[in-house]
Amino acid sequence: ILCNNILPDTVSLFNQSYPHIDIDVREEYETDIINAIFHNKADFGFFSKSSNTHADTIAMLNHNHLNYRLLLKSSLVAIVSTKSPFASYEVLTPQDLHSVPLILDKKAKPFMYAHTTQNVIFAHDREARTKMILKNQGYCVVPSLEMYNDYYIQEGLLTAIPYTDTALNDQTIELWLVYSKDTLELYEQDFIDTFYSLLVNPNGRDE
Repeated sequence: ILCNNILPDTVSLFNQSYPHIDIDVREEYETDIINAIFHNKADFGFFSKSSNTHADTIAMLNHNHLNYRLLLKSSLVAIVSTKSPFASYEVLTPQDLHSVPLILDKKAKPFMYAHTTQNVIFAHDREARTKMILKNQGYCVVPSLEMYNDYYIQEGLLTAIPYTDTALNDQTIELWLVYSKDTLELYEQDFIDTFYSLLVNPNGRDE
């Protein structure tokens, strides 16, 4: 999500102010990001974790004496077709959707699978999942961050509705910043500020 959507927009805006600075953006697993920063192979990084599972990561950051900062908590949303009878709901729950197939992305290995007993359909990837939802064949539950600048949301073909499930204990996806320096360089902080501004205002680039 970050490398394919948000970071390219961030780099484009950042280059307008700092055309002389070369940026190398890489997509890595969380532990690889932390190791790269610890060994001074990267200046800073971003990673996302479930709010229920971040304790081990925080312990690793503390053990390596790295600095970290929580940037954003991304709540869960249900994605349905705008033609769905559920599209007008303000909030959706598993009880509301009990008769509707839950569509999961095979590649994403979503945590939702461990918490559901309803009919589940596995899609090959996110695009296949989207096409199934567009045909009103089911719904999916994802962090709102995943729908950043989503074409189908912007075109009014899909809608994202807040999702509440007591079995998930109001779980959220947290986005973290990690870095090694005690004080970031001005250009580094500007990059992070640009990144964050796009997170909270995805349409800011067009304004």
